[in-house]
Amino acid sequence: MTFNAMSKLYGLVLCGGSSTRMGQDKSLLNYHGVPQREHIFQLLSKHVDQCFYSVKQGTTSGQMIVDNFDIQSPLNGILSAFEQHEDVAWLVVACDMPLVADQHIENLILNRNPNKQATCYAGTDHKPHPLFTIYEPNAKEKLIAHSKMSKSPRAFLINESVKIIDEPHKDFLTSIDSIAQFEALKNRI
Repeated sequence: MTFNAMSKLYGLVLCGGSSTRMGQDKSLLNYHGVPQREHIFQLLSKHVDQCFYSVKQGTTSGQMIVDNFDIQSPLNGILSAFEQHEDVAWLVVACDMPLVADQHIENLILNRNPNKQATCYAGTDHKPHPLFTIYEPNAKEKLIAHSKMSKSPRAFLINESVKIIDEPHKDFLTSIDSIAQFEALKNRI
C-alpha cells in the first residue's frame, strides 16, 4: 500500500482502560467542566480531520472504535483504529492526561514526520511517550507484528524509526492514575 507524503490525520482518545488503580472510570473524571474524554475529544477535534473514542466492547456510536483484538494494552485501541481506517495517521491521546493543551497538539503536528513510523514526545525518562503520539499509516503492519511479541506501544516506538520531540517541560504528559493524584491536580487547575 502506498501512502501520500502527508496522510490525513484522525484523532483517537484512548478510554478503554480498566482504571483499576483509580477505582472508577478515568475518562469520566471532570477537570475542565466536562468529562475528561470529552475534553480531549474537543481539543483533538480542532486539529484533526475526524476524531474517535477508543472503547472496550459495549455500547457504541458513530464516534467510537471498539477494541477488536485480544490484547490488554493501548495497542488494542491503536490497532482497532487502523483496522477501521488504515490509510490515515492517528494522533493518539490517553484520556488520563488532563494537562494536554492545544499548544502541545499543535507542536506535535508541526513536528510530524510522515516518513517515520511515528512522531512522539520524550517522556520524563527520555524514552518515547506512546500515548500522546502520531502513528503513521506505514506503522500498521509493524504494529501488528509487534503485538505478537509485545503488548507495549513504548517498546514499539523504541525499536522503530520514530521522531522524538524532547520538550524541557513535560508536565503535560502526566497521567493521573489515583484518586489522590486527581484531587491534588483538580485543586491546581
